[in-house]
Amino acid sequence: MKTYIILFQLIFTSFLCSQWYQVYQSTSNYQGFYANLYFIDQNTGFVVCLDSGILKTTNSGLNWSPISGTSNYGLSLIQFTSPNVGYALGNVGFNNAYLLKTINGGSNWTLQNYSYYAFAMKFVDNNIGYITDNNGTVHKTTNGGVSWSAFILNVQLLTAIDFINSSTGYVGTGSNQKLFS
Repeated sequence: MKTYIILFQLIFTSFLCSQWYQVYQSTSNYQGFYANLYFIDQNTGFVVCLDSGILKTTNSGLNWSPISGTSNYGLSLIQFTSPNVGYALGNVGFNNAYLLKTINGGSNWTLQNYSYYAFAMKFVDNNIGYITDNNGTVHKTTNGGVSWSAFILNVQLLTAIDFINSSTGYVGTGSNQKLFS
């Protein structure tokens, strides 16, 4: 019993004593609402902005640079499946979306074939990915976003998605508190 209490105390105390500090604040004209971020290792990370594309750091967040060719996209989600392959997702109004993909560690991004309004995204590997929409549909790709198939759940606002392995996933709704597997 004493071992568990000591372990709990060490974990709890270290959590309470940790501090957050600011590592970066933009001083340029490149402004945006930072919607989501993803680090592929301790040095390299990305921030997607709702109104101004993607920023990248290679020094643990001390400096961030805009990635050329992404500033025309308002993005809300980003995920990498390997150090080289990543996806960024954003919506256009309430009816369409766009999906960007990189295969070179975020240096260049290309527009993929996806146009449905999106709420959540999860890629389980470099090619297999899922995106949920506001019409109760889960869209699946098996070729890295080249083509998509649809699974209709007939539930509005599929706002969350996650997978525990390549064949078992969960989708949550925002409107009527249901989970699907």
